[in-house]
Amino acid sequence: MFGSGKKKIEDVAEEARKARMRKVMEEASPHVRLDAGNSKFYGTDYRQFLKEIKTEPQGLYEKSCSFAEKLLRIKQDAAASAGMEEKLKTAYINASPSGVLSLSLLLLIALPATILS
Repeated sequence: MFGSGKKKIEDVAEEARKARMRKVMEEASPHVRLDAGNSKFYGTDYRQFLKEIKTEPQGLYEKSCSFAEKLLRIKQDAAASAGMEEKLKTAYINASPSGVLSLSLLLLIALPATILS
């Protein structure tokens, strides 16, 4: 007697919860997209922020890496390149691993030469 009534109440509560979730998802759908690759939600404001901030090299380091890569292109092995690229993305640095390595080697050569002269 009591068991079936309790089950119906739980079912009604579950349906109400699902209806509320559907309503929230429908209201949020114009502002949120599902990234199929990572299955993460990104808001439109955050996507716009990333688009604005990372379109071109911003700081001196990023510009220097870009210049060094054009001047001296050095390739890394795939594992080191993937690890460095992940760290650069984490730090929001818009530079390639090849550019970072090229800049490091150019500075290693150029700085002692300028100090000694």
